[in-house]
Amino acid sequence: MTDLGLKCTGFEFCPEATAKVAKKGYKIPEIPIHYHPRSIEEGKKISWKDGIQAIWTLIKYRI
Repeated sequence: MTDLGLKCTGFEFCPEATAKVAKKGYKIPEIPIHYHPRSIEEGKKISWKDGIQAIWTLIKYRI
């Protein structure tokens, strides 16, 4: 795979990587996983604001 020029360092890293890989034409397989999210008491640090930033990152790098 070629250099993607990734810039993000926060929660928006995954949407940036996904958008750039897809834009280069690579197929991204969907693989089911089991996921048990942490609660806020257990250290959950993501909020709805991170979701907005992820959507903005996808739009920014896909266009």
